[in-house]
Parts: sequence; structure tokens; C-alpha cells
Amino acid sequence: RIAAFTTAAVVASVALALVLPREWTAQVVLLPTDDGEGAFPSQLSGLASSFGLSFPFGHASQSDLYPAILTSDRLLGQLLDAKFRAKEGAPEASLLAILAPKETESHAARMKAIRRLRKSIVHAQKDSETGLVSVDVSTKGASLSADVANALTTLLVSGVSEHVAEL
Repeated sequence: RIAAFTTAAVVASVALALVLPREWTAQVVLLPTDDGEGAFPSQLSGLASSFGLSFPFGHASQSDLYPAILTSDRLLGQLLDAKFRAKEGAPEASLLAILAPKETESHAARMKAIRRLRKSIVHAQKDSETGLVSVDVSTKGASLSADVANALTTLLVSGVSEHVAEL
């Protein structure tokens, strides 16, 4: 009985592994540069508002803002327009075309894709002990996950840099 149960469990596990789609996760870890306690609330407020966010600031820092900015409509909308390869050797296409190939380029399709990104593809969180912000991107392709994670980080850094330059 033990051998039969063990064999059945192994067969079921292998069958399940073959049936379920593969998913690859790329992780980027960010160390925001916080300038002292609470940073500069007016500058952080401006940074958040440039991404369409508003926060009740007390002792807010960049590491508090980054997860919200990384999953904001504005940043994810920019990510949808970026070009990627769905698979090795495939032609480049916008992330929107990769995620929703049969959808039209409508506002509703973009919002649906942004919700999908936020729900199942892009996850950002701050470690409360270290202040590090981790961004996980999960897709069906290893290089696509890595490329999307890198592009998202680049969009964040360029957006923050543009805002700081305006100050």
C-alpha cells in the first residue's frame, strides 16, 4: 500500500507539472535613497502626484511610495506601450499586444490589461525592516519576465529623475 500510494503521488505530481503552464518570475530589488526622516514631504507629495497618487504624508519616504508608483495606472500604462519579445526569436510587440493579442487598442482594453498586470503579473512590496522594495514580474517566458521587470524599473527611475529635475 505504501509503495502504491507513493507511486500514485509521484505520477500525479509529474502529470500536474506537465499540464500546468510554466511561469517564470524575475525579481528586482531597489534601495530607495531616503533623505533623512520623512524625506521632504512637499517633494514626495509632488513625486506621488506626478504618478497620479495622493498620500496623507507624515513620515513618508521614497521606499513607502515606490510600491504604489510601480503599480500606478500611469507607470503600467507606459509599460504597456514598451516593446518586448514574447518568445525568443519572436518579433517585438507592445506589451499590450502580447497580453491581449485579440483586443483592440481601446481605453477599455488598456484598463483591462493594467488590471491584469496589477493582479497577476507585477507585484511590488516594501520590506518594513530593511526599506528595500522588491518587484516581482511573473510571465510565461523567462526573458519576457526579466525584460518587463527591467523596463518597469527603468520607467520608475526615469520618472523619479524627471520629477527631481523639475524641482
